[in-house]
Formats: sequence, C-alpha cells, structure tokens
Amino acid sequence: MSWFIFLLIVGICFSGYMTVRTAKDEREKEDVIIEQEGKLYMERLEKEKEKRTHVYSNGS
Repeated sequence: MSWFIFLLIVGICFSGYMTVRTAKDEREKEDVIIEQEGKLYMERLEKEKEKRTHVYSNGS
C-alpha cells in the first residue's frame, strides 16, 4: 500500500512538472509568432506611409 501511495505522489509531481514545462514551451512559441506578425504589420504600415507620402508629394 505504501508503494502505491509513493508512486501516486511521484506521478502527480511528474504531471505537474510536465504541465509547467509544456505551458512554458507554448508561451515561447506564441511569443515568436506574435513577434513575426508584429514585424509584418509594421512593414505594411511603413509601406502605406511611404505610399501616402509619395502620393502627396506628387499631387502638390
């Protein structure tokens, strides 16, 4: 009976460790994806700004 309880506690601890580790890995992956999307968005904004500046400078 005591071995069963010991294995149960070890299993619970291992499960908790794996949960924390997986959450950390997922958070890091999400941060990378968000960073990439942010760069693309900023590039699009910069292109639009250049386009507007070019149109206004030629339109005057």
